[in-house]
Amino acid sequence: MGGLMRLSKDQLQAFISQQIRDGIGFIDSDIALRRETAINYISLYMPDLPVQNIGRSRVMDSTVSSNIGMMMPSLMRVMTGGPIIGEYVAQSGNDEKAAKIATDYVNTVVLRQDNEGERVIYEWGYDGLTQIVGMVKIYWEECFNETKEVFEGLSDDQLAQLVQSLEGSKEHSIVAYDGVEVEQEVMDPTGQPVKVMTKTHKVEVKRTVNESKCRIVGIPPDEFIISRSARSLEDAILKTHRTYQFVGDLIEEGYDRDLVESLPTDTNVGNVTGTQRWNTWDNWQVPNFENDPNMRRVAIHQGIVKCDYDGKGIKDWYFVAGGDANLTQILEIEEYDYQVVFADFCPQPLPHTFFGRCPSDELVPIQRIKTATLRQMQDNLNLANTPQQIVVPTLLADQNAMSSLINKVPGGLIQAKSLDAVRDIATPFFAQHSLPMLAYWDGEAENRTGVSRSSMGLSADALSGQSATASQIAYNASQGKLEMIARVWASGGMRKLFRGILNVLRKYQDFPRQAKLNGELIPVNPSEWPMLANWDVSINTGLGTGSREKDMAMLQMLAAKQEQILTTGGPNNGVVTVGQYANTIRKLIEAAGIKNTDQFVQPVPPDFMGPEPTPPQPSPDAVVNAKALTDMEQIKGQVAIQKQQMELAANAQKAEADMASQERIKLAELQSKETIALADIESKERIAAGDLQIKTTANEIQAARTALEADAKQQGIDSGHMDREDTKSAREDDKNGALAASLSGFTEVLKSLNKPKKLVKDAKGKTIGIEMAD
Repeated sequence: MGGLMRLSKDQLQAFISQQIRDGIGFIDSDIALRRETAINYISLYMPDLPVQNIGRSRVMDSTVSSNIGMMMPSLMRVMTGGPIIGEYVAQSGNDEKAAKIATDYVNTVVLRQDNEGERVIYEWGYDGLTQIVGMVKIYWEECFNETKEVFEGLSDDQLAQLVQSLEGSKEHSIVAYDGVEVEQEVMDPTGQPVKVMTKTHKVEVKRTVNESKCRIVGIPPDEFIISRSARSLEDAILKTHRTYQFVGDLIEEGYDRDLVESLPTDTNVGNVTGTQRWNTWDNWQVPNFENDPNMRRVAIHQGIVKCDYDGKGIKDWYFVAGGDANLTQILEIEEYDYQVVFADFCPQPLPHTFFGRCPSDELVPIQRIKTATLRQMQDNLNLANTPQQIVVPTLLADQNAMSSLINKVPGGLIQAKSLDAVRDIATPFFAQHSLPMLAYWDGEAENRTGVSRSSMGLSADALSGQSATASQIAYNASQGKLEMIARVWASGGMRKLFRGILNVLRKYQDFPRQAKLNGELIPVNPSEWPMLANWDVSINTGLGTGSREKDMAMLQMLAAKQEQILTTGGPNNGVVTVGQYANTIRKLIEAAGIKNTDQFVQPVPPDFMGPEPTPPQPSPDAVVNAKALTDMEQIKGQVAIQKQQMELAANAQKAEADMASQERIKLAELQSKETIALADIESKERIAAGDLQIKTTANEIQAARTALEADAKQQGIDSGHMDREDTKSAREDDKNGALAASLSGFTEVLKSLNKPKKLVKDAKGKTIGIEMAD
């Protein structure tokens, strides 16, 4: 590395000059001739098919211009149909807001306000379709607009107020001041007028507005030069824009006056393509301004070269500005920092080479063939209608008769001595046999370009002989060719264009600028955008190659689905947001051909959350089912309450019987031993009988309880058989009746035990039993 030498300016100039000569030589050998032919044919100037004889047809076909004219509207609708042509996509969440502002700023301000963006894109695409490669250039143009305003007759207070209002302003400055003393008449404290000397001020204020902007211009194809070995725009060693400027303009741009004035005057207009481009309409010549040196015209190169200029052993990119056609004088050289950016578009690229093909290459032969065929048909028609004649001069009346034959007049007279003096040579008319050939070449042009009358909708009966399926297939096939061209343009040239605009803005616009974005006026300062952010570019080429009606139908279907999801799931449904729905509406408006969507749809904030939707009203079937479930639950509750009440009653009666039995036992113990013994025996027998009856009643209660639980369970399982409810209620009443009868019998037993009793004795006075007292 230590032995490497820094290139001198002369060595760099020799290297660039050699690259320019090689590039121009390659372009002039083939590319320029193809471009020249295309320009000639589009202009209906066909020097390769001249008219040989006077009186022959001069008609010319316009296949090239007609087909290119049919391709451009479809491509322009795809590329510029919406307000957002290119969109910057941030790769991290922190850059999303800046990327959104950059997208709106570039599409709204840079393309459509600072530049005629759509016109530049149209010319760019037209050059690509006809001149093999179309080129645009992006650069930063510094411009300061200065205006001056004079304020006279200011008092001290007014001057102080003016100075205070200008403090801190970067645009305003006081450039001139003058104080003048004048005599004025004022009133003294007594009310008498007196004359005093007062000082007034005159101030000149200059306002300097920075109107610098990013410029986008189309480059005529003959003015762009690229190194011969280039396979693509990115890997070209040299790419430069050769243009022609006046000496005064170059000096005003800041180039060294001595170097600029040393450049030779250039009277050329470029290569053969440039010459033909200027001479298409008139034999234009470069004007001579020798009397005004500043109006002298010189060639200037502004481009990018890759070389090891600083001697570090590593090739870097440098921006170079030089003069003369082959750059014999370097005016400026500095490290490349987006001083100029190029973007290219080749509609039919070929692998491993910069120059590909274009539709005009395929249409030129067809136009030549059709022109020759049309001329032959016209000549045949002319000869058939006005045939050649055989004249016998001796049979004419005089010399005036010969003049009448030469200068024929409709209905004129020819004086002759015999009818055989003039005879016609009949020419057969065969032109009708050429019509199928013309139709064949029309079809061939459609196959080569992908556009036709059926796809363009030029005639109402153009598809009358085709089925719907056949016409759709033809339409899709033709649109496929245009789609391929649009995809190449979008993924290549358009992405380079938007990346170049972004880099130029971030580098050179270091001041805020008021811009109206999405209906809101905000300051935009691109120098605050992340310089190292890796933003991708997405080109909005629409929904595909379908017709406008297809696009609108698809958008309408999408909007209906989104409305359904938002209605049922609310704004937090997780599938569609309110902002996405608004974007669909905007796309629908754009598909209808309306670009200003803000007058129909308001911008939706990213954090917008709409109200939750009201729940839908239940259906009648759901109301009936809910009521049936409620009624069933009520029945279950009633059964459970009745069951609990019966259990409590049975337990209470059992406790009461136990207490009565204990009282009777105590009463019997107070009687005599014999009476006590007999009462004890009788009481035990009655107690046993009562216990048996109690057990029987308890078993019946348990059986009734089991039956009630089974019925309640059956009602919960089979809720659909509501019509059997009355039958089940009747069965429950029967079971409740049996349970009540059992309880009634038990009560009677208790009553019999509580009745007064008396001892029964035999005749001998011996106690033999107990009976109820009356």
